[in-house]
Amino acid sequence: MGYVLAIACCLSPLASQPSHAAQILNGTLADVQGDVKIRRAGSDLKRPASSGARVEPGDAVITGTSGRASIQFEHGKLGLANSTQMTLLRCMTSRDEVFAELALTAGSAEAYINMERRKELWFDILTPTQLARGEGNKKSATRLNVSHNAGGTTVTDSEVGRWRYQPIMLPDLPPAVQAVLTDNAKASARVKTYISAELSDSALTAYEVVSNAGAPDIAAVQTQTVPQTTPPIVAPAEKQSAPTPPAVLSAETSPMPVVPVAPSPVPAPEPLVISPAKSRVFSGAQITFKVQGGTGKRMFNLMPGGMEAGSTLDADGKYTAGVIGSGTQTDVVQVRDEANAVAEATVTVAAVLQLTAGINKVPSDMANPMRLQVMGGFAPYVYSISDNKSGGSVNEAGRYKPGKTGGVTDMITVTDDAGNKATVSIEVTAPAPLVPPKSTNTVKPKLESVTAQTVFVIGDKWTGNPTITYQWLRDGTSISGATAKTYTPTTDDAGRKVTCQVTATNEGGTSTEATEAIGILKIADPVLSGEPLVGSTLMVDGPGKWTGSSPITFTYKWIRDAHEISGATQASYKLTDADQGAKISCSVSAVNEAGTRYAGTEQVTVNAAPIKPALTGPLTISPASLRLFYGTSQTFTVTGGSGNLKFSMAANNSGGSVDQSGKYTAGKDIASVPEVDMIRVVDEANGAVFATVTVAAELQLTAPNNTIPADSANPMRLATVGGFPPFKCRYISRGRTGTSRTSRSNVWWAASDWRI
Repeated sequence: MGYVLAIACCLSPLASQPSHAAQILNGTLADVQGDVKIRRAGSDLKRPASSGARVEPGDAVITGTSGRASIQFEHGKLGLANSTQMTLLRCMTSRDEVFAELALTAGSAEAYINMERRKELWFDILTPTQLARGEGNKKSATRLNVSHNAGGTTVTDSEVGRWRYQPIMLPDLPPAVQAVLTDNAKASARVKTYISAELSDSALTAYEVVSNAGAPDIAAVQTQTVPQTTPPIVAPAEKQSAPTPPAVLSAETSPMPVVPVAPSPVPAPEPLVISPAKSRVFSGAQITFKVQGGTGKRMFNLMPGGMEAGSTLDADGKYTAGVIGSGTQTDVVQVRDEANAVAEATVTVAAVLQLTAGINKVPSDMANPMRLQVMGGFAPYVYSISDNKSGGSVNEAGRYKPGKTGGVTDMITVTDDAGNKATVSIEVTAPAPLVPPKSTNTVKPKLESVTAQTVFVIGDKWTGNPTITYQWLRDGTSISGATAKTYTPTTDDAGRKVTCQVTATNEGGTSTEATEAIGILKIADPVLSGEPLVGSTLMVDGPGKWTGSSPITFTYKWIRDAHEISGATQASYKLTDADQGAKISCSVSAVNEAGTRYAGTEQVTVNAAPIKPALTGPLTISPASLRLFYGTSQTFTVTGGSGNLKFSMAANNSGGSVDQSGKYTAGKDIASVPEVDMIRVVDEANGAVFATVTVAAELQLTAPNNTIPADSANPMRLATVGGFPPFKCRYISRGRTGTSRTSRSNVWWAASDWRI
């Protein structure tokens, strides 16, 4: 089966080969975006790659989920989508052909083959299931899209007649190629051995001999052997004829010897040489390259990567370095003659060398060395003190320490690997006057309770005979006036973090140390609520107020005459006959990570339950309902019930009121419709009765016109205000009476029926 891989375009002529022998075809990485790595032949390491990197046969280019790149060749370009792994296999160039063989393990690639000129141009892309082959076109450039994933291989061509493809059987391929396509762990090592044999001097010479003999078939040439058979490439019916493609390598093909055809003696041209071959310059520097040897006209080319950084190269070989911010960049300058011989030179570019110090004025007794900063230049760097007046020193890492002499200036020099130098001057001052060291804390202060509600600072010890001051803090903010060694929390501290900052001051300066927060401390006692009567329930109206670290949990114990009441452990307690005459209180325990604190309620003496008054009969109210105008009153009569009575407004829509004698007065908030109030009466046995009062404004009847003709055609609408609907109206005319049509609030009267 045939398989081929295409990648970038850089030629490496072999000095031992004849001038007309085939040459290895290399590629150059370009258009790098996101996560892109190169795995070199024979290595398992995947290193980050950038535009301009050389890609050689046996190397693999891997793009991550966010990565994209392309590989430039002499005869075309290969674009790699994200999540793609592509390996260069056999790639060669000769007088008649340019050929690249590629293995697509996974992902998608778009091959772009240049317009064919003097040479035949070939791309072969091999996947685990397909071989796609492309030829150069003399009319236009050609593209091919190849994708491979778990679902198989998809091949899409864009130029009829220039691409062919056919299925392959993976076991028929050489073991190294199988390892690459299956991403075997040993693929890199195997493909290195395979490429070394397939692109050896003898293989390149044999390929040129076979090509000159009229059989330009790169895939048919192996080291000292050629396949005996060449399976045809299967092409669609509409494909046009094309030159015989490279034969497909097969693990089962029987090889036969190659019969070289001796070429006619041709005088060897003088080798093509470019100088200087290696240079190191700063940003913006210029170099004019000189070329010797070669054949015919020479063409200069700046390989991709240098142009992206701003470097330039004109047709006469004049190179100008681009501007970079940090690190170094290597540009590749290429010259090619008319015989396609290639020579290359490298230029390493760095920013201008600079040496800086974080501080340019230091005391002679400076305790710690100061690190100098180098920018630009070519590593490694060598540091020295070119003018050492203080008696200072600088080590190989660029750490400078002044000597004991003050009032002088030292000059430090850095020299890079290219011999460039940069200097920085540092003024060394006399040592500062001796000051006793400031106090240091040897024992951390802590808080301790003096009473149930007061804390104080204990245990702190300091060096240097300092003066000690205190400042209490609430949630990190100073508490006004709280500057003593002791502190009594207030209700403002409930649930807050209370600490104390201890400050020690002497001639050497000031040191501070903060205590931990108050563990747990009561601020206010819990309070009882409820009537101390047998049968009633007492409740702890909140567990009191506390300060300390959260969470704080509370438990309760009820106490009768200094003895715990069995089972009484809730926040409420119902008094029994056993409690009559006893003193009852509740003990509250507050617990957090700092420990447990206790607080107690006041004691209350339990009295017997009062005797309820005798029931004198059913509780009734009279009248049970009535209607009143706004502002008028009514006194209700209540009979029956038990004990004292209590009057109240159960519903008050009119703004009325009722006193404890039962006198009710309607409100004065005149509404357009009647409103309903409700009076409630409750006796000591909690019996209750209700009365309802409907309240309205006084009734009024109005007419829009008090005089109308007797023959008026339309009825006149009369209006009512106030009162209690529905309404009934009577009409009096010449001593006669009658009844009109009525509604809840309107009266209609017709002059034709009645006369006024």
